[in-house]
Amino acid sequence: MSLVISLRVLLSSVPHMDHVTLEECKESILSILAASPRSEANLALLGDKYFFFDEARTAFLMYGESGRSLVVMGDPVGREASFQNLVWSFYEKTRKQGARIVWYEISSAYLPVFIELGMHIFKIGEKALVDLASFSLEGGKAKNLRPPRNKLIKEGYTFSVLEPEKIEPYLDEIEAVSNRWLQEKNSKEKGFSLGYFSREYLRHFPCAVVMHEGKITAFSNLWTSGDKGELSVDLMRYRKEAPSGTMEYLFIEIMLWGKGQGYRFFNLGMAPMSGIEAGEGTPLWNKSVNFIFQNGEGIYNFQGLKAFKNKFNPEWEPQYIALPASLGNSMLPVIGADIALLVRRGRPLPAGKERVETKA
Repeated sequence: MSLVISLRVLLSSVPHMDHVTLEECKESILSILAASPRSEANLALLGDKYFFFDEARTAFLMYGESGRSLVVMGDPVGREASFQNLVWSFYEKTRKQGARIVWYEISSAYLPVFIELGMHIFKIGEKALVDLASFSLEGGKAKNLRPPRNKLIKEGYTFSVLEPEKIEPYLDEIEAVSNRWLQEKNSKEKGFSLGYFSREYLRHFPCAVVMHEGKITAFSNLWTSGDKGELSVDLMRYRKEAPSGTMEYLFIEIMLWGKGQGYRFFNLGMAPMSGIEAGEGTPLWNKSVNFIFQNGEGIYNFQGLKAFKNKFNPEWEPQYIALPASLGNSMLPVIGADIALLVRRGRPLPAGKERVETKA
C-alpha cells in the first residue's frame, strides 16, 4: 500500500478549484453551526478543510484535496432545503475540473441525492447513538456501567465540564496530557474526520475532565449541536496511570451531564468496518476501507472499539462512502490512499495563499 501512496503522489494532477478556508468564512460557519442538529459538523472548526456554500450562505460542504480526489467530509451542514442544489452545484463544478469527488462518512438520509448523481454507495461502518432520555444507571442494562463508576468515585476521582470561557487556565495541563498520550500510543495527530489538539480549536468547546488530587487524569472536548439535539466527544485522552474504567466513567458522566442539559442523543461516533468483512476473499473496496482505517484512524482495534461502545446500549446507524460510478476496481486502493493521507495530515491548512470564494 505504501507503493500505492507514492504513485498517487507522483502521478496525480491536482484539480484547479477555488478555495475558501476557515479563516475566510468563520463568521458564516459559526452562524450555520449554531443552528445545526449535527454535532459532528464541528469538524468544520479544525481549519484543515475548504468550504463550498450555497448562494445565501445558509449551508455548506467541507472538503479536502488529496491528489485528484476531492473528499467531502460528512453530510451537508445547515439549511436542509438548500442541500440538493448545493450537492449538485458542487458536483458539476468539480466534474468540470476533472476531479474525483468522494463523499466520506455520509448518512442514509441523503443517499437518494448521491444515487441521482450516479455514485456508487458502500458501507464503511456504523455510528452509535444513545438516547439520553432513556439513559439510566438503574436496571439490568446498566449493570456493567455501575461498577467502574462506583470504583472511581470511591477512589476520589471527580468529573466536571469546563465551559469554553473557563478552559484557558487548564490548557497547559490538557496539552501535557495530550502530548504524553500521543507519545505512549506511539501515534501522531490525525485530522479531517476527527479532531487534533490545537488550543485555538479547543477554545470553541466545553471540555469534560476527570480529576484526581487536583490533577487532570483524562479529558475530552465536547461537540454540541446548535439545537441541543446531539452531544458527542472528540479528543479522548488520558494519563497512563489512569485506573481501569476511567474512560467508562468519563463517558457515563458526560451522558448524565448531557441529559441534565437537555441534549436528546449522545453520539459515540463511528465503529469503522462494523458489519464489513475484509478477509482474503472479500471485495476490493472492503480491503480499501480497511486500509483507510489502519493507516488513518487505527488507534483502537475495530472489534474492541465496537465492544466498548456497545456497553452503553446504543442504536447503530450505517455510515457510507459514495464514489464515482466510472471508477474501476483498480482505482479503489488509490481512493483509499487519498483519504488516508487526508486523515493522517493532522494539521491546519497553510495560511497566506490567495483564494477565491466559491458558491453554489
